[in-house]
Amino acid sequence: MLAKQAQVPSDPPASTPDPEPAPQPIQRPPAPRPLPEVVPAARQPQETSSLPASSNGSIQHYVLFPTWDFGVSDWYWRMATEYIRTFQPACGFRPDEAGLARHVTIIGDERGVSADTEEELVARGCRVERIAGDDAESTRRILDRMVRQGRKFSSWEES
Repeated sequence: MLAKQAQVPSDPPASTPDPEPAPQPIQRPPAPRPLPEVVPAARQPQETSSLPASSNGSIQHYVLFPTWDFGVSDWYWRMATEYIRTFQPACGFRPDEAGLARHVTIIGDERGVSADTEEELVARGCRVERIAGDDAESTRRILDRMVRQGRKFSSWEES
C-alpha cells in the first residue's frame, strides 16, 4: 500500500506588493524675513541722558510699568486691566519707549520706576503722571475710579 504523503501547505505565491508612493517632503512656508530695524531720529540717545529725546507725540499715551530684579510682576498688569481695556494706551516696561509718548502714566511708586526716570521723561517733554497709592490695593482703587469717571489722567484734562 502506498502511504499517503502528508501535504504541507505551501506558502502563498509571493506577490510583489504595490510600491508605496515615496513620502513627499513637508511643504513649509518660507521663513518670514526679519523686519528691518527702524530707529526714528527721536530715539537717538542724548549724551546727558539714558533716555532718547521725545518726539512729543509719536505715541499719544504710554503706561510705564515697573521692573524688578526678578523681572516683571503680573499683578501690576492685573491691577491695571480695566484701565488698559478702557483707555487702550501703549503699555510696557521701557523708559526709552515711554520717552516717545506725549503722556506717560507711571504705575506704582519710586521703588519700581525711579524719580530720576520720571524727571528724565519730563525733561524730554513728556507729560508724566504717577499713579501710586499707599499699597497695591489702593493703587488699583485709584485706577478703577479713573475708569468709572472716564478719566485717562487724574492730574489734568486730556489734551
